[in-house]
Amino acid sequence: SHQGKYITLPAHRLAYGLFVASPRPGQPVRHACGNPACINPRHLFASAPAAVSPAPTFGKGVCHG
Repeated sequence: SHQGKYITLPAHRLAYGLFVASPRPGQPVRHACGNPACINPRHLFASAPAAVSPAPTFGKGVCHG
């Protein structure tokens, strides 16, 4: 409940929330493509909050939109 308040979200988290599903509070949204600047919803996935291992890299560093 952020009524009347501004909140700041990372762009990839906003893209995931708008086009895929709303992640739970504290649930990490990761990049399957390995590109931290990517906001393509098809490249994003929500992981378990306790996950500490690196994101899987499906063509790491290769993001063609």
